[in-house]
Amino acid sequence: MMRWARISATAHSVAATLAHGALETDWQIHELYEGGTPRFESDWAGKTGVSEPTPHQTLKWAQNVRLDKAAFDKYAQAIYDDLDQYIKNLSEEDIDRPIDMSILNAGEKPLSGCLNNVVSAHLNSLAGEISAVKGVQGLIGYP
Repeated sequence: MMRWARISATAHSVAATLAHGALETDWQIHELYEGGTPRFESDWAGKTGVSEPTPHQTLKWAQNVRLDKAAFDKYAQAIYDDLDQYIKNLSEEDIDRPIDMSILNAGEKPLSGCLNNVVSAHLNSLAGEISAVKGVQGLIGYP
């Protein structure tokens, strides 16, 4: 039987990966795409269930962040509901709107490409990371 050991490990915990996915999605939708304030800094401030809410993870952050799962689940559901609504309300013109992604060293990209990155690539990759971490602990990764 394998046992999970954190000896010089750089793999992020499931909690850190879950938190990053929701916080990054919140930041991208509300600040980057809409030009507003992420919900973790506004109406959800202090209620996200994440000990140190930031969309940009570092190894130090991932090693130290703590998650109140019950509070986090409510926050994450609100953010993913926001993402669904945001996508549903887009017009044809919105899809082609350029987004300044220079903060992520990506230059200017059409909104369609940004959403593809968040929904298809980033969140899917995070699901794989969670599955891998669970798998090396002898748990079932993907259902």
